[in-house]
Amino acid sequence: MTELDQNDTQLLDKEISMNRTGIYRLMIPISIVIGSLIIRKYFPISRKVLLQSVAKVSNLQNASNLMFGGVGIDKLNEIAQSTSRGVKVVVQGDELLYFYKSASGKTVNVVKFVIDRSGELFGYLGGGPHFAASSPRRFADNLVEVMELLKK
Repeated sequence: MTELDQNDTQLLDKEISMNRTGIYRLMIPISIVIGSLIIRKYFPISRKVLLQSVAKVSNLQNASNLMFGGVGIDKLNEIAQSTSRGVKVVVQGDELLYFYKSASGKTVNVVKFVIDRSGELFGYLGGGPHFAASSPRRFADNLVEVMELLKK
């Protein structure tokens, strides 16, 4: 082989390798599109949305059955939001967690309420600067009033 033939062979090899690289660059996006179409066909996104909506409905049904001291969760949240700086309540078993904002509005604090065997409401305020907060006391007063109305 002459020197010219070797250069032609090298150029031909470079073109072939460049063509292969071009084909590979073209095949990657095509395979991604085809793969996503196959995934969507066999695993539709609507199934995911359906499962999420079923989970939300079951959570709502469970949440609507929650009660504390004979008061439903909806009424408890209504009392919490009507109380000064009240945010929400969460019922966990036989405990009620009352979330309220600090006086500055920068933090959200939590108070745990329980009802003892004699039917009295006890709040565990914890320590720290939020111990003297009036919002949990107002919430407890409002809750006791509603519980007494329901007993009558």
